[in-house]
This record gives sequence, C-alpha cells and structure tokens, in this order.
Amino acid sequence: MGLILNSEQWIRDKRTKGVATFTDEEFSVGLEISLTLAKRRLGMLRKKKRVFTPYPQFNVIVSDEDSRSGFVHPELFIDQLMKYLGVNYYVTTLSAALYHGASHQKPMEFQVCTEKQVHAKKVGNYPIRFITNSEASIIPIQKKKTRSGLINISRLDVTCYDLVAMWKYAGGLNNATTAIFELLEEEKSIQDFWQGPYFSPSVLQRLGYILEFLKLKKHAVQVQKILKEMNMQWTPLVKNRSTKGCPRSEKWQVMINETLEPDI
Repeated sequence: MGLILNSEQWIRDKRTKGVATFTDEEFSVGLEISLTLAKRRLGMLRKKKRVFTPYPQFNVIVSDEDSRSGFVHPELFIDQLMKYLGVNYYVTTLSAALYHGASHQKPMEFQVCTEKQVHAKKVGNYPIRFITNSEASIIPIQKKKTRSGLINISRLDVTCYDLVAMWKYAGGLNNATTAIFELLEEEKSIQDFWQGPYFSPSVLQRLGYILEFLKLKKHAVQVQKILKEMNMQWTPLVKNRSTKGCPRSEKWQVMINETLEPDI
C-alpha cells in the first residue's frame, strides 16, 4: 500500500504544479525506480483510475473533478500528446466550431487534424478522430485556453472551409451548413478570410454557394473576390455523387446535386 501511496503522491504533486501528463520514463526517474517497476505501478494506478494512458507510454493524470464525473475531455491533453509525438495539429470541423460558439451541432468525437497519420485512440466513451492533413503546420490557427493549458483550433474561416471540405465528419452537409450559419451569422467581414495557399478553388466554390444560400452576402462576396484570382472548374456540391440532370450555379460553377436543408 505504501508503494502505491508514494506513486499517488508523485502524481498529486505534478497536478498541484499544473502538470496534467507525464511519460513512463518521467515516472520512473521521478520515483527513482526501474522502468519495469514503474510500468507495474502505473498499472495499479490505472486500475484505481488515478491515471489513464491514451497512447503508449503517455499518461494523463485524472483530477478529482474528472474522477467524479468519470470523464476526461481530450482537450485536456491533446496539446501535450501532440508535442510528445512531435506532430503539428489543430482541432477541426465541429469540434473547432464549438470553440467558436456554434453549439447547435455537437460532435460525438473530438476531431483533430494532424500533419502525419496518428492512429485513433478511444478515451473512456469519447473517441478522438485523427484526420491527416499534410498542411496542418501552415494552417492559420487560434489558441484556446483550457484547464490544462492552450490548444490549437482552426481559425474561424478555416473551420468553415473544413466543414465544407470534410462534411462527412460533421455528420452530413446539412449539419455542416447549419454550423457555418451559426458561426458567421453575426460575424463581420474580415479581410484575410479564405486567403492562402491551403484553400482550394473547388472547396471555396462550394463554400461560396452555401454562403449565398444562407444569405450571408458579405462573406459570399469575399469568397467570390478570391475566386476571381483562381482557376475555377465545375465541381459538384457533393463529390462522388451523380450530377446527372441536377441544377447548376453559373456564378459558383457548382453542380447542385444535394438539397440543402439546414436547421436554422
């Protein structure tokens, strides 16, 4: 029992100092024990739900608050985990939309874009969806404060763009459209929105059509101005779906093969 209490005191001290995560090696060095014995003790701590391990050799300290709720949100360790893996990342789509104030469409998973492939891990009943984006290191981000520090979330315009580009992760294009409306309904025009090498014309065309459909005219005009400098080609509103006989938007060069019915 004394050994376990010693281990628990170590993680309590870490938590008091504002540290929420640690590696197996840090635990071993901190307690001055072998790595083999450290792994054994960590196993006991996991059984007592004092820590959990979302990735091999990477551990998260469970606070008293989270222990009572039985739930540790991935936002509390995602930044530390990505630093441990040496991978650039940002929180994306509906998860990012929540931080920007869109609360109507809540994701059933924590959605993160990473520049390299990371295998999905499930923490309790809350999965993390890792979406590979090789350009994650150059995507404009914002920092969001959480109980355990700062995390990277996609900038507002990138969030809207990703909702269109990766609508499947939003639970469908209608859910994505609803979230975009919530995000931009009261947002003023911003000059650098949707400008940069990471924005593709085809996604911007679909986004522009959606913005116009939502009567978000200022934002639609911004996208239209950017597209004038790009090489537009006809694109379906929803990829990999038939466009036979569907209506077309000449302005956006979008084949409208999906009926938009957002919940607004």
